[in-house]
Amino acid sequence: MLYLRNRILILVLLYIIPQAIFAQSFNFENFSISLTGNYISSASIQMFSNSPDPVERNLTIDTKGGYGFGIFVRKKILSEDISICLSSEYLKINDDELVQTVSNDSNRKRFSAQEELQVFPIELSVLYKLPEFISSTNIYIGGGIGTYFGNRVRRFANLETETVSNTPELTIHILVNIEYY
Repeated sequence: MLYLRNRILILVLLYIIPQAIFAQSFNFENFSISLTGNYISSASIQMFSNSPDPVERNLTIDTKGGYGFGIFVRKKILSEDISICLSSEYLKINDDELVQTVSNDSNRKRFSAQEELQVFPIELSVLYKLPEFISSTNIYIGGGIGTYFGNRVRRFANLETETVSNTPELTIHILVNIEYY
């Protein structure tokens, strides 16, 4: 079901992106649509986010980064410097430099592993535009809430994991946005 939902989201984005490129060439007074390219330097996966044990809940796996793309819809509110934004992205991280350890009572074996993450965040944010101090550049700071859909697959020793639960989580986020025009 998630696979189908993710493919529908990609098709919707592929439909919206050409329209966003066209719409961006127009100067809307208090409304803008932007395409984004994203670079993720690294990511951490929280393994047991719903565990009652605080030690287990804080266990993470670190992966290297990846790339993504997205769409950013912004509407000015209250003043020229405050905006409300809705954004959606597709992010993909592929890390093939991991190590998976498998053990039983007396034996321990290490395998090279590959981690593949696909994430579809949808975020609602409020941004504040900082005073301009670099020409042709706007810098925004802000935060908001988001929900994240995704899939994670780990491959090692001719085995492949499958996602057992992909219930989206609601979280808060903080962001910095740099706009060059």
